[in-house]
Amino acid sequence: MDFFIYMRFCMFFSRFILFVIFIFPSFAFSEVLVPFDSDVESSCTINMRSPGLMVLNGFSLLSSGANGGRSAEVDIFTTGTDFRVFLNAPERFRVSPAGVGSVMFNASYSSSGATHASGVAGNDALKLGLGVSNISIDLNAEASGFVFPNGHYSADVTVICE
Repeated sequence: MDFFIYMRFCMFFSRFILFVIFIFPSFAFSEVLVPFDSDVESSCTINMRSPGLMVLNGFSLLSSGANGGRSAEVDIFTTGTDFRVFLNAPERFRVSPAGVGSVMFNASYSSSGATHASGVAGNDALKLGLGVSNISIDLNAEASGFVFPNGHYSADVTVICE
């Protein structure tokens, strides 16, 4: 009886193997590794997010930090750690009403993200961290010996990353 069970098992198993071979034929598999390389250069990219807004604070000061004013926002993207940022305040308005006299500009900035700092004088350089630094810029324009007359004023702060 053991012999008959053994024979039945062999017949069943051989049919099962044929079924598996028929349904799942064998394939020759091969594989290859395909490499990808990259060289990332050190770079510093400045992206303006939003312009600032100066409002009159008294009669002889336009300021982005005054009530109703708005700081300008830029993002600086760095792929290296040897970069620093600083600002150049304007020497004069790009646009202003006729008759505007001498003006003293003062820029400052703060940073969050990859670089953290607060209340940095514009011409003071700040070492940037690796990644994205969110820079908030404020600008003041102080009149020297006159009152700002009504009209449109516009000035540009230069953001430098080197």
